[in-house]
Amino acid sequence: MKRGGNFSLTIPIVEIIVKASADWNDFESRRKTHFERVHYTSTTDESRTELRIVTSEVAYGAWVECMKICSRQQYGFYGWKQKENENGIWISVYFNAPPRVRSVRLSGDTINGKVRGQPNGVFPKSFNLGANEMKTFIVERTDRNKKTSITIEAGGYSDPVILDSTWANLPAHTGKLVVYRNEKSVREWGKISEQFTSPDRHEKSHFQNTFVLTAAKGRKLKSVTPPRYLGPPPELARTIKKLPGNFREAVRRQWNEVDKFSKRLSVTISSDGRTATTILDTWSRPAYWEITASEYEDISQAAETSSPLGFDFDKPFYITVPSSANAAVMFLSIDGAEFPVKVGQSSRGGAIQLLETIPAGPGWIVYQYVVKANSGRPSAEDWANAMVVATSDN
Repeated sequence: MKRGGNFSLTIPIVEIIVKASADWNDFESRRKTHFERVHYTSTTDESRTELRIVTSEVAYGAWVECMKICSRQQYGFYGWKQKENENGIWISVYFNAPPRVRSVRLSGDTINGKVRGQPNGVFPKSFNLGANEMKTFIVERTDRNKKTSITIEAGGYSDPVILDSTWANLPAHTGKLVVYRNEKSVREWGKISEQFTSPDRHEKSHFQNTFVLTAAKGRKLKSVTPPRYLGPPPELARTIKKLPGNFREAVRRQWNEVDKFSKRLSVTISSDGRTATTILDTWSRPAYWEITASEYEDISQAAETSSPLGFDFDKPFYITVPSSANAAVMFLSIDGAEFPVKVGQSSRGGAIQLLETIPAGPGWIVYQYVVKANSGRPSAEDWANAMVVATSDN
């Protein structure tokens, strides 16, 4: 991976990691600062890349997104950890091929790990990764209490990529984080239309007509089409149909001049999406028009997600919550009991203390907490406060 020089692109992850037009060294510094806050550490040792993950899913999401973007900026071979747990490590490899290079041969070895179906090494013999191809494979831990190392070589296109993983030093105490939010979706109801008659102006000049199309209750409009000319008004069309053949066709042709000399001036949708208004400049004769639009409904449903967390007494820990969440509650296991505390607050007894709130860029907020070993435990008021969040209509 490129280690110096200009690094000018926009990365759609938290601003604390990177800003546009930063050089690579500044990017590494910002990334390291952020990942340390969310329990992710990264070190580089000359010809090898060594990554060590503690617990954070958020750190993985940011890192994987970063690697996908960065790997497409410069030719070469790239490898990174997609995720890991106590059973194994998910490894992704990608080859950003130079022009006219079709593939690269990969080889790899593991220490305290194995790839299912491969008795020796990581890849089958003569395994080639195609140009601009990405593959993901799983290395299973042989001994969960020891470090697992994976070494991947790519035909001289880069230094060996070495990925180390230790599933150890887990927090002594556990809990869960529950995030409450509204999930938004769109339900499509299909097309609706309405017909209008422009009035007879008795041979007078052009006239501006305003027609309005309204959505059903609780729905909105989109993709509104300008008025479409259908012909004479229905009652007049029935009369014309009864005329003798040649005379009937002559009258129809003359009536169609209405469309020729009409102008669709504007079509607008109201700010609430409920109505569509069209202004039509028509000729003197009455005519029949149709407006069509698509109807949809915004749906918002209360939802909650739960994820595990861990902590040690008197040691700061971090949790990350989407800024779009209605609320979040930590349920921490202390002395054999479960205590809820609303995220963003400290417990009244002083055991669970909010140390810092860290804006982590668009979409996320990081909270730093500590659980004190010798402080009063959360109280009944903490339970009541947290349960109001958990049972309210989000």
